[in-house]
Amino acid sequence: MPPVSPRNTERIRPTLPDVVTVSNPLDLNIPWQSDTGVSLDDAGSIATCLVEGSEGETDAIVMMVDVPRTGNGIDLPWLPSLEALVEARRRTGLPVVATGIFPDGLAAEHRAWLQDRDVAALAGMTETLEALGGAARASARISELAPKDARPLPLFSSRPPLAPRMLDENESKSRLAASGLVFPPRWCGAPGDAGAAADRLGYPVAVKVLSADVAHKARFGGVRLGLRSASDVAAAAEEVVAAVGTAQAGAAIAGVLVERMVEDVRHELILGIKRHAELGLALLVGLGGVAVEAQRSYALTLLPASGREFSAALDRLAVAGLGACARDAVLRAMVAVAEFAVSHRDVIVELDINPLIVTGDHRAIAVDALLVIGEAGPE
Repeated sequence: MPPVSPRNTERIRPTLPDVVTVSNPLDLNIPWQSDTGVSLDDAGSIATCLVEGSEGETDAIVMMVDVPRTGNGIDLPWLPSLEALVEARRRTGLPVVATGIFPDGLAAEHRAWLQDRDVAALAGMTETLEALGGAARASARISELAPKDARPLPLFSSRPPLAPRMLDENESKSRLAASGLVFPPRWCGAPGDAGAAADRLGYPVAVKVLSADVAHKARFGGVRLGLRSASDVAAAAEEVVAAVGTAQAGAAIAGVLVERMVEDVRHELILGIKRHAELGLALLVGLGGVAVEAQRSYALTLLPASGREFSAALDRLAVAGLGACARDAVLRAMVAVAEFAVSHRDVIVELDINPLIVTGDHRAIAVDALLVIGEAGPE
């Protein structure tokens, strides 16, 4: 921490006993009473010492003080120090923190009293230093992302939608395509018509069972990839319906989806929307594909957000070999997903796109989509 400046040292040195070294941190080893300087029973003198010792050079004032528990008045000598922090907060406008060296150093009633007067009451020296570090990093991040004259956008309501239901893959993709997300050409219908549909789409194709009751089709044998003939597609269509019907008895199956496969794959990412119980909606971007759960490499951005925030999230992900053109395509996909979530913020429960494929010609194409929506709850 920076030392106390010579100017501020000259201001407070005469008010402190000789045994007190003017430094940062400052050990206020002061007498109970004093007619000439700072004393333990005088909240105003302590506040003045804190204000004058930090003026012009300090981002926050933190006092670590362990107050004995109430009983026989043994806590009374320490209470003026807490009052001094409230006064220092009022006079400086700086963030002011009170904490015990030990996590239980401040009783609950003292913490509540301080919080009500705009002094942050924390618990423990280690925990307080970690909190200050987190606050400093968050402040630096905000400064990077937002212009100095811009106010941060308010978060959305976090109330969960009612009666959530999962949409099948075709309906999910149809809704998302309206927001600008790019998907491969596809067809859906009865298994018996799948071969002819594949001929029209062009090969290779993927065949997937179409159901609003099955979230992870591949786990239950509901996906076949790399098919290159109508006969293979026809057989695969019957197989995926039978496999899922056996593994997920009672699941409603609407047919099959045939989709042109994306070739020249360079990267696989995951995009999604998560609803946090307290913070509302967040956009997730991460390394995707079949290894998404093993890699657990992702970045979250609370919504609403700016393009600069999406760009910073992608930078944190650090996708190796992602060139400028491909990066722009991924950012457009992130914006499309975010815009969909914002426009459906009262009803969206969850959205997963895995994988989002980045191709050698710098396109970002969403191959699979799972959307869960509900009904807007009461205000």
